[in-house]
Amino acid sequence: MQYPSVSKRYFAAVIDVFVILGIFYIASESPVASLAKANIFVVYAIVFLYEPVFTSKLCTLGQFMMGYRVRTLGDYKRIGVFQALSRYIIKIPLGIISMLTIPARRARRAIHDLVTSTIVVSNKALEGQRSQEMASSDN
Repeated sequence: MQYPSVSKRYFAAVIDVFVILGIFYIASESPVASLAKANIFVVYAIVFLYEPVFTSKLCTLGQFMMGYRVRTLGDYKRIGVFQALSRYIIKIPLGIISMLTIPARRARRAIHDLVTSTIVVSNKALEGQRSQEMASSDN
C-alpha cells in the first residue's frame, strides 16, 4: 500500500483551510450575508462538519487534489461519519504535533489516525487494490 507524504497531507490541509475561509467569505460578503449572519450557527456547523462529512462520504477537496483517501485500518473501507468526526476533533487541537509523528511510523499514521483506527492511503493504491479484488472475484 502507498501512503501520502507529510507534505501532501499538509498541502491538502491548506487547501481545505482555504475552502473553509471561502465558506466564511461567502457567508459574510455575498448577497446571502444577511441570511448567514442571522444563521451564524449554521455557518459554523457547515465549517465544522466540512471535513468529517466529506471524508466519510468520499474526500475533501484537499484530499482529492493531493490524491489520497482516509480509510479504516485493516480493510481500507470508507470511514463512518462518527469516526471521521472523532478523527477531526482529535486532529484540530493537536495540529502540527500530530503531523510531526507521520514520518516516524511505517504506515505514516498521525496521532489522530492511531486513536481513531484510520489510515491515509494513496487513491491510486486503492484503485489498484479494487482492481485486484474484482479480478480475483471473477475467478
